[in-house]
Amino acid sequence: MIKCSGITHITLTVADISRSRQFYSQLFEVELGGGENYFNLNKADLSVFFTKWSKTKKGDRFDENRVGLDHVAFGVDSIDELKKAEKKLKEIKAKTVGIETCQYTGLPYICFRDPDNIQVEFYLNPKK
Repeated sequence: MIKCSGITHITLTVADISRSRQFYSQLFEVELGGGENYFNLNKADLSVFFTKWSKTKKGDRFDENRVGLDHVAFGVDSIDELKKAEKKLKEIKAKTVGIETCQYTGLPYICFRDPDNIQVEFYLNPKK
């Protein structure tokens, strides 16, 4: 068996890198890199890279019902931070229904969609 120490990064393919950078920079500190090819969320325990590959089909949209990624969840340390995220998401007109409770864990979270329809969540971190 291979012993892993965690996940080091996730890379999400997007249709328009500038549009995604503008969206995510309203929620996170972003670190630019690779010219116009990618950017990275900074100040997180996990690196999340966003890139546009040359073979990405024009007009393609994320669909969690296909094989592959279902969603990405970022941990927050308090319900107050979750409420702050909810306010910010509504302010930037992100598609969200607000704070919900996970049916599997009983923990609060807020789900939203990015410009490529990727489901993203802020989730109360159970380890805090």
